[in-house]
Amino acid sequence: MSKSATRRVERLLDEGESRRAAVWVGGADSRKLRRMCASGKVTSPQPGYFARKATWDGLDALDRCRWTMRGMCARHPRWVFCEASAAIAHGLSVSWREADVLHLATSLTAPVASRTGLRRHPIRPGRVMVVDDMRVTSPERCAFDCLRRMGFRDGLALADSYLRKTGMGRDAFMDQIVAHHHGERDIGRALSIARHADPRAESGGESSARATMIELGFELPELQAEVPDPFAPGRDYRVDFLWTLPDGNRVAGELDGREKYVNPQMTKGRSAIEVLAAERLRESRLSATGAAVMRFS
Repeated sequence: MSKSATRRVERLLDEGESRRAAVWVGGADSRKLRRMCASGKVTSPQPGYFARKATWDGLDALDRCRWTMRGMCARHPRWVFCEASAAIAHGLSVSWREADVLHLATSLTAPVASRTGLRRHPIRPGRVMVVDDMRVTSPERCAFDCLRRMGFRDGLALADSYLRKTGMGRDAFMDQIVAHHHGERDIGRALSIARHADPRAESGGESSARATMIELGFELPELQAEVPDPFAPGRDYRVDFLWTLPDGNRVAGELDGREKYVNPQMTKGRSAIEVLAAERLRESRLSATGAAVMRFS
């Protein structure tokens, strides 16, 4: 590759990084970038779209999805992403598995031509929004589209996060689905998930755990319950789940996820060892209240 061509493609990649987007490149430069992909310096998340591999490897699955959507929206200003892709743009709780496929809304009368990694949906997108340079369907529309396709566990995580983000109650959410989507395919499936939604769940993991409890027929716990610290009057510990048994005894359920040890927003500058030590102290204080502590992942 000539020095001028190298500088040109490097500028294109720089431009993409400044926009946090996979950059579209055609023509001879595209062939050069494909050769760079073979050498491991560049990656191509979708045909014709490129990013530096070192940068790409530092992104999680959801951010990679956002980078690809921004790149595609820059090239196709009229494209509208929907379903789980729109939910990711809106910051709703979506499983990383969903980031493997982009979901694009198409006209009800246009031919539907999906390909690997890009699925097209013939829907009426309704209100279209631009969120962080991504053109997407509204939170309400993408939530409904997700609930009528997803399994119960992933769907409940999304529904919980929708209530959490919008401040809407469960009944109002169900009324909204009926009002906006009466007669649409699989509305019953969406409503069957929405009727279990609860904004008190603070993460997708907690929602998935609760969905499993529902599926297996377990008694549902109180969510994000406060338990007084027996050694520090006025201070409470909040537990993910709390069951009160018929004899008055209590069981605190704690969901263990890797995020609490690596997410800077949750570690608050502490090392993983410090977080673990604080967790052990917290568990001993909870046990001192007489509550049994059940930890699971």
